Amino acid sequence: MTRVSLEGNTVSNGELRIECEYKVRQALIVKNVIVVLLDPNENLGKEEQFKNLFGYNLEGKQLWVAELPTSKKADVYYKIKKKRNTLSPWTFSLIAYSFCSYECEIDIKTGKIIKSVFYK
Repeated sequence: MTRVSLEGNTVSNGELRIECEYKVRQALIVKNVIVVLLDPNENLGKEEQFKNLFGYNLEGKQLWVAELPTSKKADVYYKIKKKRNTLSPWTFSLIAYSFCSYECEIDIKTGKIIKSVFYK
């Protein structure tokens, strides 16, 4: 199944349900990985940086927590999208946008940043 649905802290894909610690803002599937973006406002005021982008396999096992482009406490992802690969139009990349004005391409296997562009 290639679609996910959201309800509060839960992401569903058919029979699979992933319960998250905080409210989910977005979720999508890229290359058989369920990508979950938690609402960036859910962890306001905490001392540490809020890492809010996760990857899960189709069985619901967490694969990674995405790295952020800065070490600033205020940096957090607020939006994600699938981007069609221009060299191979049947494949997609994961793009994440951070509060500190970075557009990041995230490695769907590891959660590491492949490329980032600063926009301010």
